[in-house]
Amino acid sequence: MSKSELDVYEATQQILNTLSRITQDRAGGLFPHGVTLIDLEVSVGDAAKVHVKVEGPATAAREQMFRDTFAALARLALPDLQTDDGTVARMLLAETLTPASSSYDAAQAQTSMNAMKSAVVHRLTKPSDFGAAGATNHRDIICAPGQFAGFSKNTSGEVVVDAAIEANIDDIVNRANTGAPGVYYAHLKMAIDTADSTVTDPFSAITSVGGVATLGGTWGWRKAGTAAPGGKLVAIPTASGGVILRNQFYTLKV
Repeated sequence: MSKSELDVYEATQQILNTLSRITQDRAGGLFPHGVTLIDLEVSVGDAAKVHVKVEGPATAAREQMFRDTFAALARLALPDLQTDDGTVARMLLAETLTPASSSYDAAQAQTSMNAMKSAVVHRLTKPSDFGAAGATNHRDIICAPGQFAGFSKNTSGEVVVDAAIEANIDDIVNRANTGAPGVYYAHLKMAIDTADSTVTDPFSAITSVGGVATLGGTWGWRKAGTAAPGGKLVAIPTASGGVILRNQFYTLKV
């Protein structure tokens, strides 16, 4: 299945799942006579078009109720910023190439997010090595000085996101929740789900780079083509998949 076919398939499944949630409780539900799907058009990069018929007495009010219900069920919201899931999800959105790019690939985006989440998890085992001495959670790791651009803590210990980055994240959320679910919806959901899940590090088997022993797994990343971070971080070779969606990933020397 090609990238375009996969994007269309995923968007279609999301729409059908939402329709199912609306109609699954006919007895006492909002639409006891059911909803019939008449036409569904899904294309890559555009909002899907869903044409349905609300069975039973047809009124403009009932049709508007369906649209409002569909929008409410389909809408995605980021977790509270002051939680690990909320901070991680926003970091993933800030650091991962978006569907606006012609280079975007959903499968690669998932691999990239898995690697990024893994780096945060790994750093929590060695927080002092990454400017986060005493860190006890993922927020502490992400907000450590000089580590993740645009993420910090204020004097009250609350997570703060740079205004420009926050605006970009808000744009992704707005695009995801405009119209029927599409590629932006899938991208946002991917970030939320990854933040909330235990992931598999795509680089866990990298235990040596150029003869240098490493701890394995992902420990950091930078935009491909920019200066290396130095220290004990070692670039994972391109041949080993170390560059994903314009980011160079790094593992750590033993």
